[in-house]
Amino acid sequence: MQPTDHILTFTLNGKRYSFTRAQLERAIHNQSPRRIDKYQVSVGGVMYPPKQVVERLVGEEPINFTTMDAQRILKKFGFEVQTAPKGSAESIEGQTLSEQYFEYYLRSNGYFQFDFEPSLSGTTRKPDYRLSVEGEQVLLEVKEFLVSSQDFVGSPFGEGARGGAVDPYAPIRQKIDDAREKFRGLKNHVCCLVLYNVNKPLVDLNWQMIYGAMLGDITFRVPFDHEAQEFDDSLTTTGFGRNGKCRQDRNTTISAVLVLEPLMLGERRFQCQMNKLKRETGHSRLGWEAIFEARDKARGTERDPAIFQWRIVVHENPWANRKLSRNLFCGRFDERYGDQGEDGSIQRMFAGEGVLDLEALEQECPPIVPDFRKLPTV
Repeated sequence: MQPTDHILTFTLNGKRYSFTRAQLERAIHNQSPRRIDKYQVSVGGVMYPPKQVVERLVGEEPINFTTMDAQRILKKFGFEVQTAPKGSAESIEGQTLSEQYFEYYLRSNGYFQFDFEPSLSGTTRKPDYRLSVEGEQVLLEVKEFLVSSQDFVGSPFGEGARGGAVDPYAPIRQKIDDAREKFRGLKNHVCCLVLYNVNKPLVDLNWQMIYGAMLGDITFRVPFDHEAQEFDDSLTTTGFGRNGKCRQDRNTTISAVLVLEPLMLGERRFQCQMNKLKRETGHSRLGWEAIFEARDKARGTERDPAIFQWRIVVHENPWANRKLSRNLFCGRFDERYGDQGEDGSIQRMFAGEGVLDLEALEQECPPIVPDFRKLPTV
């Protein structure tokens, strides 16, 4: 194996490049592997098609070079390109994009014991996955949000539309209902719904919206001070209203709602750098030239906006019949929310070291969007 800091030079399409093995590994790190056809190469324990690795390294479109070119370059860096096992290309056929990304997350976090559409004794229902870990089995139903032509009919984005109200909970509640039907008769199992938004507009999967869909519309109560004849917003309280899909009297089978999402590490680090630059220069806004120059310099560094990390955000159902183990889905970039606050409110219970490091950086260079921490009492 080549030393990671040894500079290697190669030529591709008449252009001469010089990189180290460490630079190559950073270039492909955290990238979701594309479909593997005939050949594969292992980088950081993840299998990739060879052309994807070279594309990320040099920034050249894969149509402009051949698989043989990629194999030649990777061999120079000490990587062994292998023939993919028979059936590997077919393994993802019939799977949704969210299922493919979810499997990538599982393998990247050391969860290898899982079955796709397993047969369960005593029922004909087949959830998407059965995860076996630490002597426990978790059933998971993966649902994704996809854009459709109906999303723009009568919406604020539709032709000739003048605006309209949007229910942020409705699409999430529909997925909860779908999962509830899939898990019917499986109350003795730990059952989780996994959500991923591919490209559907107006679907917000932040933890406040998830709990609003689970426990009821988030409400605000502002008391009226009769003596002063005005509302006292300093005593505002929040609560959960109607329409919750995971309440004490309904849907106790779903143990937790998991959100699968890419944590945009590079972009958030880059924004911190921009915030810092604004303070140093005394300008509240930067010109396009300065921004483009900063983005170009960020390429290949930890501030590269292309860097992201797949993660899971767990939202515990406080009324679940079976609880999801708190030893699961607690990786470096994962988060978990539940009702364990001293005041009984919903709050964050766990954040991985990678999340905490990123938030510490953002505290030094505050982001534009504030970070709210608590939701009302269950």
